[in-house]
Amino acid sequence: MSDPRPANAYRLAAEGVRDSGDYSQALAYINSGLETAADDPRLADLKVEVDQLIERADLDQSLTAVQGQLVALGDYQSHQQNIIRLAALSTPEQSPILQTLSDQLQSVVSAEIQRIQSTGG
Repeated sequence: MSDPRPANAYRLAAEGVRDSGDYSQALAYINSGLETAADDPRLADLKVEVDQLIERADLDQSLTAVQGQLVALGDYQSHQQNIIRLAALSTPEQSPILQTLSDQLQSVVSAEIQRIQSTGG
């Protein structure tokens, strides 16, 4: 099939629902479009973007759920990879949990430094 219009229609539909925040539906449109136009670069790029939006939303949700449990330096270690990945995918403006975790971690690190200095080791 060499007609680009179906691919364009799927892309436009996907962009519309993506913009409204329905990433699952956007991905469904993209995947349908890629079935008929597997080599369409705009659909392929949009798929990467929507996959990242879905991953970012999942990371936001999981980190928000555990933020209250992160009270000691060691607590952050088990979530380190998720925090790093979220930071790679977004800015603190896009994912406010990044700023929250940064502020919390700064407090935890400051307290740990003070503890080390007061105990001498």
